[in-house]
Amino acid sequence: MMALGAGLIGDDMIEVTEVSGKLMLSSPVPADAEFGIEARGVGLLAATRAKPAELSAIVDLTYSETVRLPQLRYAKILNVEVPCFQKVETTAFPAMMMQYVSRGLVQYES
Repeated sequence: MMALGAGLIGDDMIEVTEVSGKLMLSSPVPADAEFGIEARGVGLLAATRAKPAELSAIVDLTYSETVRLPQLRYAKILNVEVPCFQKVETTAFPAMMMQYVSRGLVQYES
C-alpha cells in the first residue's frame, strides 16, 4: 500500500489511543530515530514517518475472503468498532484497500 501512496506510521509497534470515539494511530519511536520498514530479502527500507492518523480498517491476514460481496465485519478495539476485512487472494488487494480508505463502500441491498 505504501507503493500506492499510503504512509507508514510504524512497522512493529503502533501506539493506539481513543479520542472522542475514534482510534488514533501514532508511532512510539522517537522522532530522531532511524525509521523504516523491513523488506524481506532486501533489508530495512528507509521511509518517511506519517503523521498520526485515524484507524479506518483492519485487515485480518489469517483468513482469505471467499464471498464475492461479503457482509461487513467489525473488530472491537478499546470499545471502538472498526471495519475488519479478510485478505483477498489477488494482487489487486492493496489497491482495493486504498480505494476503501479513500472512498468507503457503496451500501447495497443483499
